[in-house]
Formats: sequence, C-alpha cells, structure tokens
Amino acid sequence: MKQPHSRSGNVLLVTVGLLAMVCTFAGIAFNTSGHTAQGTARSRDFAAAQAAAEGALEYAYAIWKQRIGTGKFASEAYQNLTPPTFPGVTYADEEPLTLLALDAYGVATTTGVPITGRVPGYVGWSGRTRNYAAIARVKLDDGSIIGVRRLFQYTEVPLFQSMFFFQHDLEFYRPATMVVNGLMHSNGTMYIRGDENSLTIQGNVTHHEGYQEVESPWAKYWTDGYMGKNWEGFPPVYEIKKEAQLNQVPAIQPMGGKPEEVFKTNDASTNNDGYRELIEPRDPRYPDPEAIASRRLINKASLIIEVNGDSASPTITVNGQGGASPDSTTVSKIRNSLSKTLGHAEYTYYEGNKKKTMPASGIYDTRESAWVDVTTLDMAKFKSAVENLPGFNNVVYIHDTTSRNSGDNVKTVRLLNGHSLPSGGLTIASENPVYVQGDYNTGVNPPSSTKGNKNNDPSEAVAAGYTRQPAAIIADAVMLLSNNWKDTNSSKALSSRVAKHTTYNMAILAGFMPSTDPVGNKPGSYSGGANNFPRFLEQWQNVYCTYLGSMVELFESEMFRGRWNTGNIYGAPLRRWNFDNLFLTTPPPGSVEAVVLNRGPWSRF
Repeated sequence: MKQPHSRSGNVLLVTVGLLAMVCTFAGIAFNTSGHTAQGTARSRDFAAAQAAAEGALEYAYAIWKQRIGTGKFASEAYQNLTPPTFPGVTYADEEPLTLLALDAYGVATTTGVPITGRVPGYVGWSGRTRNYAAIARVKLDDGSIIGVRRLFQYTEVPLFQSMFFFQHDLEFYRPATMVVNGLMHSNGTMYIRGDENSLTIQGNVTHHEGYQEVESPWAKYWTDGYMGKNWEGFPPVYEIKKEAQLNQVPAIQPMGGKPEEVFKTNDASTNNDGYRELIEPRDPRYPDPEAIASRRLINKASLIIEVNGDSASPTITVNGQGGASPDSTTVSKIRNSLSKTLGHAEYTYYEGNKKKTMPASGIYDTRESAWVDVTTLDMAKFKSAVENLPGFNNVVYIHDTTSRNSGDNVKTVRLLNGHSLPSGGLTIASENPVYVQGDYNTGVNPPSSTKGNKNNDPSEAVAAGYTRQPAAIIADAVMLLSNNWKDTNSSKALSSRVAKHTTYNMAILAGFMPSTDPVGNKPGSYSGGANNFPRFLEQWQNVYCTYLGSMVELFESEMFRGRWNTGNIYGAPLRRWNFDNLFLTTPPPGSVEAVVLNRGPWSRF
C-alpha cells in the first residue's frame, strides 16, 4: 500500500519542480522582454536624435552655402545658429548648433585659412580650400548627448590654371598641328576630331556632360559643305594614356553652387542675367547680388577709364577706387595715352564747289563685316603713367560708353605697344571687344621677327632681360592683330593683310559665338572651335602665332556677333600655343575663380 503512495509523492514533487522552473523561465522571459523593449525604445530615441542632428547639419550647410557665397569667411558670420525643430527632439542647452572656421591644422579660428592643394573629385585641378566644422548636439531623455560633426569645404579654383576652360561645349575640328600642355575642361560636351596626329594632349582633360572623339554636329555641317561627306578624321593623341588623362567630373561653376541660384533672366533686373555680368558695369536701377558684385571686374579695378563721345576728341574720365587716387598729373598722362578713331570707308564730300576726299579711318573688321570705332590705349605711355601710382592693384577697367543708335559703329578698344607691362602684371577688362596689336608682354621693342617659342620652350617667348608679367585681357571678344597690321589695309582683300610672326603672353577670358543648329533651309554654323577662340583678321598662313597663357570662355559675345568662317576673313596661323605655368603660382591680377563646395568627412561623438 505504501509503494503507490510513494510514487504519488514523487509525481507531486516533480510537478512542483516543473512549475517552479516554468515560473522562473517566465520571470526571466518577462524581465528580458522588458529590457529588450527599453533597448528598442532607446535605439529609436538614439536614431531619432541622430537623424535630427544630421538634419541640423544640413540646415547649417544651407546657411553656410548662402553666406559664404557672398564672401563671408569669418566664424562670426555663422554664430548663434538656431537649429530647426523636430518633434520629440531636444537640443543640448549649450551650443546646440555651431559652425566654426578652421585653420590649416583643424583648429577653430576667426577666419577660415585657405589651404592650397588638389580639389577633391577634380583630377588635375588645384585650389585654395577653407574648411568649416559644423557641430550639432542633441539631448536624449536620460540626459546623454549625441554629437554629430561634419566638414564643409569652400574651394576657390583659379580658372587660369587651365589652357582651355569652356563653360559651353568645347570643340576641336581639324586644327593645325597643336600640342596642348595644360588642363582642358568643358562644363558641356567635348567634341574632338582632327587630322592625323594634328592634336596632341599632354595634360588632364575633364568634362561634365560628355566626351566624343567625333566631329561635332555643327562642324559636320561645315565639313559636308567644304570637304564632302566621307571625311572621317582622326582622334587626338594622348601623350600618356587616355584612360589616365580623361575624367568626367561635376561642373566647375565660376559663381559657386548652381548658376540658377544666382542668375535670373525672367525678372526685371539686368544685373543678374549670366556670366557676362563679370565684364559689365552694374545697372544702378537695380540691386547687385553680392555673388556677382564681388566678381565684377569694374569693382575689382583700381582704375576705371570711361570714354564717351562720337568724335576724335571724346570725354575721357579716369577714376580711382580701392585706395588708388590718381593725381591730376597722372590723370593727364593716362588721357594722353588714349586716342579715338571713328571707323568709316573712304568717301567724298564738297566744301562749297570743291570736291574733297576723306580717306578711310579706323578698322574694318571683316568677320563683323563692319567698320568699328576704336579707342587705342598706348600701353607704353600708360605704363609710364601708372608704374608708381599709390594704391594701384594692376587691374584696369576701360570702356567706351558712347550710346549707339541703329546702324552706329560698335565701340571697341585696342591695346598697342604692349610689349612691356608694369611690374606685378596687368589685367585689362572691358565690356567692349578688344584688339591686341603686336607683341604683348614679351619685352620686345621694336617687334621681333623671330618665330617665337619654336621649340615649345616658354622661355623663348620673351626677350633677354625681360621678366614676363602675369597678364590677362577680359572682354566681350578678343582679336589678335599681328606686328604687320595696318588699319589702312583692314578693308582690303586678304592678300593685303599678311601677318608677321607675333607673340602674345597673356590669359584671355572672353565671349564667343557658339555653334548653332540648322533652322529650316539654313544650315547650322560652326563656332570655329577652341583653336579659333581668339579671332584673326589676317593671312597667317606659314606665319607663327606664338601664345603663352590660358583661354577661358564663359558667355556668348553680345557686341561682336559675326560668325566664324575663313574666306576673306583670315588664313590660319602656325600655332605655337602653350599654357603659362607662371599662372600656377602667380595668376593675373583680379583673376576669375570658380568655386567648388563640398560636404567633407562626417563623424559622431
């Protein structure tokens, strides 16, 4: 009778033990799930806080981008930033959102210290980068702080560090033998095609929209008409390796950020219409956006020369700014370095019954098919006037503001006797087209009869004893006239306009006439390509045009609208063109720079 009872007790003990184990596991499970829920909630809070901190950094980036675009580099420009509000998010009580300028060692400083180096993401390009640290701090419910830090980078990229920089499509079509030894860049598409071995590329090539080793659609219209439809041409020769030299990159924007954030063509203002604003005076009827005002050449210049009047004795006004204050003697010397010629063909007239002949005057521009009025600046006299001028920053803005009625001549500027420039260099800027006549920045006077840097040696582009100066010409269009140019032959046949070897040492920033699509029965037109960016009016066949500098295209010409062609306009020169390495260390005064904005490394603390 006892044995069954014993078994019953054992069963009871087992049952009780199992129940205890179940209760224990249930307690453990309950406790674990509680901790898991708490961990999940904390994880959610942490993620929300981090997201808020990152959102605050994006908010700071938008403010920084807007303010730094107006030249506000100091940390004070970004103090007292109030972060945006997010539901359920509390920021740290002290310094919830800060943005500090950094020095070269990453230490906070009053003003961002530019560091020279390579531009991230742009192969071959260098610039000066200012670093800023943005820091956001968010508080969790338990009082702990999540901090997020990110670098913002503002990089100034000198455009004159390239041999060719085109805001629009960059085209090369059958150029005479050329060796490009500097950077090439297009914010549009590149179309490059030549004769066999006619184009050798030694430096890096960057493009934004595309690269094609074919003749451009517009060059093809010209090809079909002049050479027949079976011409195929040859690709360029890459001196190192195409894969190493060619890269697609984001656009390099001279105004920084996106152009549409700066330019507005659909409002009443005429001060924000495009990159040509750089060479134009401000229209006083409208406000001038700071991003544009800070880059206008007329605002950079310490001397502003205005010519006004349809006569050979116009009113000439000379003003100084930015510390330069020319005295009456200097103003008189500057005025004496200027002369104006009204362009017209030979014509006859009567004084009473006496018939007289007025000889042709000024320049007939065969590409424009028109006579032009010319204000000539004698650079030798001008150099003497400004060489020791206090406050002179070597940037001069000169323009002819004479009003034009329908049919009136275009007003232009000519630089003559520019063989020797002031110490420190010289930048001449104008809203008008500019002619450069004769050797420029070479130290040669009288003009040289040599073939320039015939061995592609830049040192041969200057006379012995002369130090080449950093120089630039910035204008609506730039035309190169040789040492043999004569105004009296300008309207004659091309055979009367024969060039002689001439050397030009300067950067060029100017407008061009872009290629156009066909309209109806009218064929498309070709721009002439980068090799015809500076314009010619002479027979240069078998004559050397030696050039040392940098060529930048940003806008379409407005005053000189003549389309590219050859015929009676010009004969192509033997081009000895090289990039001026001087610009890598000493760019021309008042140089135009692009801006690249980057979000740098991100970290949490």
